[in-house]
Amino acid sequence: MRRFCLTLATLAVLAVASTGCASPPASVVAARHPAALPTSATAPTPAPRPTATAISPAVPRSPTPSRKPTATPSRKPTPKPTRTSPSSPPTPVNPWTLAGGGTGVVGPGTKGLIRYRVEIERTTGLNAASVAATVDATLANARGWTNEGWAFQRVSSLTRTQVNMIVWLATPATTDRMCAQYGLNTGGEVSCRGGNNVVINLRRWNLGIPLYSGQLDQYRRLVLNHEIGHRLGHGHAGCPAAGAPAPVMMQQYYGIGACVLNVWPYADDGTYIG
Repeated sequence: MRRFCLTLATLAVLAVASTGCASPPASVVAARHPAALPTSATAPTPAPRPTATAISPAVPRSPTPSRKPTATPSRKPTPKPTRTSPSSPPTPVNPWTLAGGGTGVVGPGTKGLIRYRVEIERTTGLNAASVAATVDATLANARGWTNEGWAFQRVSSLTRTQVNMIVWLATPATTDRMCAQYGLNTGGEVSCRGGNNVVINLRRWNLGIPLYSGQLDQYRRLVLNHEIGHRLGHGHAGCPAAGAPAPVMMQQYYGIGACVLNVWPYADDGTYIG
């Protein structure tokens, strides 16, 4: 240390008269020994300032219209023809109700046996069994057509073409249509017989006629005997005499003149009224 102090003192421009080792000025030391400067005395290196890089603004370009892709219609694959077996047509609904069951044979049958069916149009709303019972009772009556030698039997097991007679009870429109096939005009009001078909008009069955007001059951027997009489070969008849029973083959719907009401073809004694 003493050697270091002396050397510094000798080299100093301004001598210091002192017996101690005086520290040389810091500027001198710094000039000659820069590495001896404490790091704390070293001036801090200024942080680099950020420099802004100038970016030229993008020159806007005029937009190029985008070309929409042309839609190509998709072509659906043509279905291959398939061979299908023809379906059977739907079974038509039968508009008629056949009265079931049947009866035994009534009447002598000397002139023949008439097997018959009774069918009711469904839209009439009538009960087939009830209507058939009225028909059966009319044909079996002692004053009925059995007096002429006919026999009758209702059957439901035989087809329409196998029986000798069918008693139909139909609406006025259906009655008109069925009767027109035989050249008969029923006008929505009256009944008819054509071939083996006895067609009873629902209007008359339900309402009767003024002559039989309050006697609907009697009128029903009259209309049955009248149309079945046509089936057996009888034509129309007139009033035979004043006060005489009106024949069932008389068109009583249009009046009976001087006759009196009657619904049977034969009198109690078996005499034919006609």
